[in-house]
Amino acid sequence: MIELPPGFKPTHETAGLPGFPAVDVFGQPREMVRVHFWGRVVRVSGHPPWEGGSPGGAYGRSLYIENKANGITRFLTHLDELAVAVGDNIRPGQVVATVCDSKVSGKPGTTHVHYARHQSPGVS
Repeated sequence: MIELPPGFKPTHETAGLPGFPAVDVFGQPREMVRVHFWGRVVRVSGHPPWEGGSPGGAYGRSLYIENKANGITRFLTHLDELAVAVGDNIRPGQVVATVCDSKVSGKPGTTHVHYARHQSPGVS
């Protein structure tokens, strides 16, 4: 089980998504991804992992989960099977997806969930 860290300490920016600092949480292919936060799925994007990708680029499916109360939008990518859909409410401890096998990105051995957060201005 991949547990997204509650103490968010970003290590890099999200390419193509300014204002979304991120951390990579490593795991095994098809491992379940569990979240620690509340929110609502507002967008699903990406493509099925078997369509491939490129090292350092996009691969797999992505989720955008928003919490209007605290102004935080979370972005998770490099996902395989999704357990949630647009409009679903998310709660702490919920499994939202499985992680892609990184071999689809052309960089085997780097299986991870890219986890990013954006804080809306003026909301705390």
